[in-house]
Amino acid sequence: MSCLDLKASFTRMVVASRVALLLVLLFAFLSVRTIFRGGVLPGWDNPAHLVCSYLTARYFLPNLSVLGWDPYNNFGWPFNQYYNPGAYMLVASIHLMGVSDVNLAYKLAFTLTYLLPAVSAYAYVEALAGDPLAACLAALACVVVMPQESEWLDAGLRQMYVVGMWPQRLGIGLALASIASLTLALRSR
Repeated sequence: MSCLDLKASFTRMVVASRVALLLVLLFAFLSVRTIFRGGVLPGWDNPAHLVCSYLTARYFLPNLSVLGWDPYNNFGWPFNQYYNPGAYMLVASIHLMGVSDVNLAYKLAFTLTYLLPAVSAYAYVEALAGDPLAACLAALACVVVMPQESEWLDAGLRQMYVVGMWPQRLGIGLALASIASLTLALRSR
């Protein structure tokens, strides 16, 4: 085999792995497509997240103050007391980019948060091991719902829907993306 044949074979493998990643993301999106139905997302914490996202988009982010105070709930409380403001800022950013309905911006952020760990795990495993097949399997493992998945202990789809704890999944996705970026940066040195 010549060097050109090896390069062509590697290129085909990389293209095939990118197509496989797109298929994994399509599978994941089809898993959450029902969230775009009318109304607020079900779940214990989703309505509270929607309120905090609205307050961030309406009052706090336009004033460049993410440490806001909401006088209308619980006789006043800081809106990001229980969760980090990253998820609320993501929703507010999507809203300020032109999505007029905060509920739709919330659902888009929810979907992006569900897809992000798959892309991040793919990038992390490919950067660490250099194996596109292992990277695709890691991405698939991030979006497959197992029967043993717990609503309380796993940052999966059940926890996002039932409990409404999706800011944690956003953090996991961003952490994996950061580690993948660090790995690539150290490798390029």
